[in-house]
Amino acid sequence: MGFLFLIVGIGVFFIASGKAPYIIELIPYAALISAISFVASTTFLDYRGEKIKKALYFGGLSGIISFVLIISMIEGIMFLIEKNFTNQSYGILLISFSFCIVASTVLLWLIKSRFY
Repeated sequence: MGFLFLIVGIGVFFIASGKAPYIIELIPYAALISAISFVASTTFLDYRGEKIKKALYFGGLSGIISFVLIISMIEGIMFLIEKNFTNQSYGILLISFSFCIVASTVLLWLIKSRFY
């Protein structure tokens, strides 16, 4: 999960810099996956007995989050593949990765303590 945080962060940075060449090619695939996520989460929440408004709201939220995550992940991976790194860049990448590992552990612990 720490690696996922790191890749998404790099992808968001790459997209925000305006140099993301793959974003137009990824939109149809990401839209398909987000639509599937919307339907699956809405159906799951409806099956659990939630009100339909709440199920649709959280289904839409799930679709938007999956859309952004997919685009950011793929752009982050493409950024890491295409760019040449120096030794200093690898050091910064490892420090960022270590912070992401700690953040994901804390986040998982908080989620686990909240729901169990």
